[in-house]
Amino acid sequence: ALSIVVDTATSSRVSDQRYANGFEIIKIDHHIPVDQYGDLIWVDTNFPACSQMISYFYYKFKDQLKMSPKGAMALYTGIVTDTGRFRYRGVSSQTHQLAGLLISLGAKADEIDNNLSQTSLEELYLKGEVLSNFVTTKGGFIYYKMTRETIERFKISDEDAANQVNLLAGIKGYPIWALIIEYPGEIRVRLRSSGIVISDIASKYQGGGHAQAAGATLKNWEELESLILDVEAKIKSWENQ
Repeated sequence: ALSIVVDTATSSRVSDQRYANGFEIIKIDHHIPVDQYGDLIWVDTNFPACSQMISYFYYKFKDQLKMSPKGAMALYTGIVTDTGRFRYRGVSSQTHQLAGLLISLGAKADEIDNNLSQTSLEELYLKGEVLSNFVTTKGGFIYYKMTRETIERFKISDEDAANQVNLLAGIKGYPIWALIIEYPGEIRVRLRSSGIVISDIASKYQGGGHAQAAGATLKNWEELESLILDVEAKIKSWENQ
C-alpha cells in the first residue's frame, strides 16, 4: 500500500503510525525540515499551508486530474485554517488565486466560514479558564498549562483544547506565547511568536515547525522550567539586536 503523510515534519508526530507499513511513503510538508522520512519527499517552506501545496499540484496537472466539490471544500478549509483566514506570514497572491480556483470548483466560502466560527459552550468556558489563569514570566513569556484534568473537566476534545493557543497572542510585552497540553503519556507544547524565530527551541525539545509557529514535546512538567529559560533567553537576545 502507498502511505501519504501530510503536514507533519517529524515521523514521531504522525497521528497514525500505521503509515510506516506502507510499501512506499510520500511526505508532503511545509515545515522546516527536521526528519527526512519517506521515499518521496516534497517539502517547501514557502507555502503557508499544505492544502495550498496540494491545490497547486492540482493546478499544474489539472488536465490529468479531477477535483470534486468535496475535495475543493476540504482544501479550501485547510488553506483558511492554516493561514489564520489569510492573515499569517507566507500568504501570497498565489494563495488567493488558488483559493479562488477552489471556489470555482465547488468550495463554499460562506459555509466553511460559518462552520469554523461555531463554538460550543464547553469551549467558551475553556476560553475563560485560559484567559483567567495564564502565567507570565518576567522575561516576556506567557503560557497556559492545560492538564488532563482540565480537558476532562470541560469535556472537550484534544483538538479543541489545542485550538486555544492564539488566545494569548498579541499581548504587549509578551512576544512569545504557548499552550502546554498534557496528553496521555506526553506533554505537548504549541509555541508561537510575533517576529522571533522559535523553531530552534522546538527542535531542542523533540519538535519542529515554522519559524514563528512550532510544536515541541516535554518529557515531564519539570522540563517546563528549562523551556521557560530557553524562551526568555531567546526574547532577551531578540530585544538586544
